[in-house]
Order: sequence, then C-alpha cells, then structure tokens
Amino acid sequence: MLGYVAKRLLQAVPVLIGVSILVFLLIHLIPGDPVLVMLQGSPNVTPELIAEVRRNLGLDVPLPQQYLSYISRVIRGTWASPSGPASPSGERCRASGPALSNSPSPPWVRPWCWGSLWVRLRR
Repeated sequence: MLGYVAKRLLQAVPVLIGVSILVFLLIHLIPGDPVLVMLQGSPNVTPELIAEVRRNLGLDVPLPQQYLSYISRVIRGTWASPSGPASPSGERCRASGPALSNSPSPPWVRPWCWGSLWVRLRR
C-alpha cells in the first residue's frame, strides 16, 4: 500500500508542474497590460509611475524569472502581490475561520465525501 501511494505521489509531480506552467502561461496570455488597467482611472499617470508599478509587480523581469517567483510564492502560500503584504495564506484563513465555517460547501464536496466513505466501507 505504501509503495502504491509513493508511486502515485511521484506521478503527480509532473502533472502539478505541467498544470502550474499552464496556469502561469494562461495568466500571461490575457490581452492587455495589467499595469495600464490598474492605473486606468488614475490622474497624473506618468511613464515613471508605470515603470515603478511594473517593477513593484515584478513584470519587468523575464518570464522564466517570473515563473520561479510565482512557484516560490505558491509553495510558501504567500499569494499576495510582491509589493503587497506577504502574510501566509494559512494565517489569513485561520483569521477568517468562523466566517468560512458558515459558508456553504461547493456542490462537489458532499458527493465526494460520501463516495470516498462508501469506498472505504466497501473494502
């Protein structure tokens, strides 16, 4: 059983890497400049301000470096922007725990739980 779990975990690694690359590329294929969209209604938009925002967001570095930064933030759980607060996501979830516990679960959660329970009891 342990060998089976280890084999499945090793098979998941390339899938996770592929999915992360796909998500990263899809984010970057969205048309338009995110900095110009962010500053769209702001008065006094200068080229210096645009360059500063690009630098703060990490958009002035090559795509491979942006991908490595993206992966490091995903692994650490700090999904905030590089210029924003870098508190781990787990802390933010614990802080809003009571509000999250009252929210309804996604529609696939209950059937998945019942199905996994049924499979375990059947074995």
